[in-house]
Amino acid sequence: MIFFACLILLELTTLPHYIVEFISSNRRIKDFDKSCLEHIASYGSLDSLCTLYLLHHWGVTINSTALSNDCCSLLINSLELLLKRNPHFHRSHVFLFDELCDQIFLMELKGYSRPLKIKLNWREYRKENWSSEVKEISTKAEADFRVHPKLQDFIPSTDQNLVEL
Repeated sequence: MIFFACLILLELTTLPHYIVEFISSNRRIKDFDKSCLEHIASYGSLDSLCTLYLLHHWGVTINSTALSNDCCSLLINSLELLLKRNPHFHRSHVFLFDELCDQIFLMELKGYSRPLKIKLNWREYRKENWSSEVKEISTKAEADFRVHPKLQDFIPSTDQNLVEL
């Protein structure tokens, strides 16, 4: 566990200064709050996505349910912005978002000793919350992968509209 925590801290220091300045000083995590996380998410960049991902796992490592849950929520909420600001992800985002959502989760405690991990579904979030323009780009890319014979098995979907395409 200590080794994993050190790896997270080491990776955080490799991120751009404009992001790291919100969470670290002199190679140490400093006090920060949700507004700092929101500011990081607002960049809509791969660096901000990586930062929130690492901080989610940092929260899990140090048993900070608030940090891990806030990062998880901000991650899922910033996926549309990432896609909107980075057209080079228009095709590959499907795989990136699937992998990301396999590794992040919200944590709830049932009683004192029963943690419950809640996985998020970015496709459902897309369906309910994304703008029409970005939703169309995303669903088209996913549909294109579904008909490609070598890629179709890599895209698990619970969205029945995409299964029928």
